[in-house]
Amino acid sequence: MPAPAAGSSPPSRLSSLELLVLRHAEAERKGVTDFDRALTKKGREDATNAGRRLGELQLTPDAVFSSPAARAIVTARLAVAALGPNAPAVQPEPQVYDASREILAKVLGARGGAARRLLLVGHNPGLSDLASWLCNLPSGWSLGKSATAQLRLRATWKDLSKGCGRLIDVHEELGPPARPPKPPEEM
Repeated sequence: MPAPAAGSSPPSRLSSLELLVLRHAEAERKGVTDFDRALTKKGREDATNAGRRLGELQLTPDAVFSSPAARAIVTARLAVAALGPNAPAVQPEPQVYDASREILAKVLGARGGAARRLLLVGHNPGLSDLASWLCNLPSGWSLGKSATAQLRLRATWKDLSKGCGRLIDVHEELGPPARPPKPPEEM
C-alpha cells in the first residue's frame, strides 16, 4: 500500500465511519399485522425522494441493512433504487424489526465489517434511541418518517458506545438540508 501524500494523514477507521439512519416512510395503519403494513402512496414517493436526496449529497452507502417488515424493506429498496446502479443491494436483517438501540448496535457490530458508510433502515423508537445514544442528543429527540440522520462515528462498528458519534445532519425527504448552506464567499 502506498504511503499517504506529504501533509496528509492516513485514513483512520476511528474517524471516518458514517452511519445513515433512515426511518421507514409513511405506512398504512389498518388491515394487516404491524409487520405487513405497506407504504402509502405518499410513503413510496417519500422513500424514493429520501434515496434521491442521499444521492444528491453523494452519500451512497457501502452496505444497507433493513428491517424485513414490509414498510421498512420497501423504503430501503426504493431509496437504494433512487441512488442509482452502483448502490449496494438491501440486506434484510430480522433483528432490526422492533429492535432496541442495544440490539441495533449489536447488529452493526456484527454486520458492519469493512464498510465506511452504512445505511440502516428501520423503526422508531429504536432508531432514534440509537442515534441519541451514539451522539448524546437531547432526551426526546426523534427522527421523522422518511428522514435520515447522518452520524459520524469515532469508533469501529464493533466498539460503538454512548457518545462516540456526532450528528452531522438530518436529511428530510423533500425539504432543504437541516442546516442552511454556507453563503458564497464575498468577492
